[in-house]
Amino acid sequence: MEISRRDFARLASAAVVFRAARASAAEPSVFVAGQDLPVNLDPHQVLDVQAVVNALNAYDNLYRYEDNPPKMQPWLAEGHAVSPDGLVWEFKLRPGVKFHDGSEVTGDDVAYSFQRLLAIGKAPSAPFLPVLKPDRVTAPDRYSVRFQLDKPYGPFFSMIPMVAIVNPRVVEPHAKEGDWGAGWLASNEAGSGAYRVIPATYVPLEHLDMEKYDDHFLGWNDNPRPIEKIACQPTKVTSTRVLALLNGSLDMTDSFLPVDQVERIEKAPNAHVLKNATMRLLLIRMNNTKPPFDNINARKCFAHAFNHTGFIEEIVKGNALRNPAPLPNNIWGYPKDVVGYNFDLPMKPRIYAEYNYASGDGNSADNDVGTFQNLFPTNHKLYGIMDVFAWQNLHNAMLSFKVSPAKNVTAQVDYNAFWLADTNDSWYRANGITTVRPLNATSRAASDYCGSEVDFIVTWNPFKNVQIQGGYSHFFAGRFLKETPPGRSVTYISSFLTYKF
Repeated sequence: MEISRRDFARLASAAVVFRAARASAAEPSVFVAGQDLPVNLDPHQVLDVQAVVNALNAYDNLYRYEDNPPKMQPWLAEGHAVSPDGLVWEFKLRPGVKFHDGSEVTGDDVAYSFQRLLAIGKAPSAPFLPVLKPDRVTAPDRYSVRFQLDKPYGPFFSMIPMVAIVNPRVVEPHAKEGDWGAGWLASNEAGSGAYRVIPATYVPLEHLDMEKYDDHFLGWNDNPRPIEKIACQPTKVTSTRVLALLNGSLDMTDSFLPVDQVERIEKAPNAHVLKNATMRLLLIRMNNTKPPFDNINARKCFAHAFNHTGFIEEIVKGNALRNPAPLPNNIWGYPKDVVGYNFDLPMKPRIYAEYNYASGDGNSADNDVGTFQNLFPTNHKLYGIMDVFAWQNLHNAMLSFKVSPAKNVTAQVDYNAFWLADTNDSWYRANGITTVRPLNATSRAASDYCGSEVDFIVTWNPFKNVQIQGGYSHFFAGRFLKETPPGRSVTYISSFLTYKF
């Protein structure tokens, strides 16, 4: 297939990459990617995204998943038959398919691959072990393989694409102490896939080189300019990986990116993000054998309390779909009538309390500054919308109540009370420099209670990028102001129009 750099950046879980000694993303016949490598290359030992990416290119399977939602596509098999009781499955192979060493793929090789998988007993074998024993996988003839299940098992056929077919003539000479060649195949390859590994340049978890296999059974006539080499250069730091993609050092990055990096790629003129529904789920797991989750009503409470819409729209910026069941909604057998729990409290009331503290300087004459200095502006709204206080020499207790009376409209009331952390230091205004009273004997002897502020705020978002806000605020003067006259209460009316670029 012919793929451009723009396309390669979006094939996060559907491509494997090759790293030659001097490979560069600027070479049109070479793909370079920064995604992680599997812990080893044996497709019968490891089952994760990285392992599948490698196996799909280096190995073939009886059937494969294609399209989204996935459909079972004949691959090494031309077709299959199943007995009426669901116990016997027989697959007919394509003749003439060749492994990378030139030998033909036969029914015995397929049977060996499944027997090896079951004997090793690692990740890919788990769904087969309860229903299939190694001696129940046989080859009736050169181009057939038969499975005799212990009991009918509905998912059996859909599990077939998980198993890579390996070449026993390559693996068995490297077997040691009954390990089925697992030690050797962890750093080598014995497949028939469209690309073959170059073991001499492979460094576990650091880089992997692959080259096009000219004799792959599907051929290459559909692509006049196929990728000759694939190079994988794992880049652990996400920002570095994305930067390399955008400057052309990489052709592709993975799909495990934070939202800000996805948006960064989308805005770039030389890259593209492909968005497809995947089978990756985000779940909150509850242990229903321990309190409070052993109570069904408590579990329902937590389920209703999660704001799915807010999470999808605000946190992941629309890069997810609601999935009301603990199964991917594009998998076979998914119950289409599941509704799920919703965060639908009328007016969405929210009440919370907050306490803030910033140290003051007990002795301004000792050349040792004890007043807390915040590095970034954090004043407006956080300590009252009137900006009477900076986050310096401060005790602040806050209580807030917020409701949403209509779509895109919120109404909020905040109560803030303020005390000086140390009366030997000043009351600093929002800019952190201006002081409310001169620091003298009178202010040092005054009460540390400065006063309280009440804010009534209404916010309306008529459009995605537009926010209109109006507020009424009143500051009630405390004893500090009254004991360091003049001091009085004050009212503040505000309005804001914000446009987000």
